[in-house]
Amino acid sequence: MGLLAGVKSRLRDLLLGRLRWSDGYDALVALEGRVFGRRLRVEVASACQLACPSCTTAKGETRTGAVGWGTLRAEDFRRFLDASGRVRLVEISNWGEIFLNRELPAILRIAHERGIAVEALNGVNLNDARDDALEAVVRYGMRRMSVSIDGATQQTYAAYRRKGNLVDVLRNLDRIVEWKRTLRSPWPELVWQFIVFGHNEHEIGLARQMAHERGMRFNPIRNLDFEYAPVADPGRVKREAGIDTAIAGSEVIEGLARRLDFCHQLWDAPQVNWDGKLLGCCLNNYADFGNAFEVGLEAALAGERYRHTKRVVLGRAEPRADTPCLKCPVWLGPREAPAAGITAVSVPVPSPKGRPRR
Repeated sequence: MGLLAGVKSRLRDLLLGRLRWSDGYDALVALEGRVFGRRLRVEVASACQLACPSCTTAKGETRTGAVGWGTLRAEDFRRFLDASGRVRLVEISNWGEIFLNRELPAILRIAHERGIAVEALNGVNLNDARDDALEAVVRYGMRRMSVSIDGATQQTYAAYRRKGNLVDVLRNLDRIVEWKRTLRSPWPELVWQFIVFGHNEHEIGLARQMAHERGMRFNPIRNLDFEYAPVADPGRVKREAGIDTAIAGSEVIEGLARRLDFCHQLWDAPQVNWDGKLLGCCLNNYADFGNAFEVGLEAALAGERYRHTKRVVLGRAEPRADTPCLKCPVWLGPREAPAAGITAVSVPVPSPKGRPRR
């Protein structure tokens, strides 16, 4: 963690976690934005071609929810960035597969021309990718990309990544590595994300070796759909992956909630859907806060419902019927309906970020 990120993390813990002071942290984020540029999350594609058993997208829940099923238009992205002030970084992956968007090269070029860093750390499956998109990832300097590969053999990989083909994934990975050599670029930093299940724990070592052969950082993470394919040998998993599956699932989820591991995105990196809907955080598929493409990001963030939701998150206001947190799996307040399952923690430790589908 860099110096700036470390200082901000401590201030976030103080202002949000302890003092529950939304206006104070708003002021800090505004200052950061003016000096360094703001961080945003913009979904490039909410569609996905795989059928992972625990995945919210694969189950069709996002298609009928606030997220919907579609892809970001490059022209919408250009207009949005140009109207959103100084931006330093955009996370472009969330519910779907970014490589299904045929305008991905143009989207990456638009960010690159404006000096905006791009990441895809929520993850990609990389099963289907045109070479112009693989080249663009390198040519336009995507900073980091996490690839979800939960196996070192096709049989093991496809046990969860159903409809996926490991040969295709590795071929596309190798093309990115080739483009990095050709263009003499260090970008993107590639991460091999490996959700540990009972059916793949025996391949942790082999997968780690395959990642290192490609210059990738290996990131084994815990499966947070606790009923699906639990590990058979917790001791082995702890030794080889550093994951303690003896920690109760309820304790894991409560930790995510108390640390505001997702909720802080409402302040730090607001989630914008592919069609412009302001969702606030990467978990929200329940309701939107207006359309940032239509009214502008600042106006959407200043909306009464959005500000009220931030107060709800901090325990400073009571939830209402229009508060999406009522259905969130990692909110500690009262719930309107049973929470959806979370599949895995899917960004780099030590501050893991869970996802309800990857």
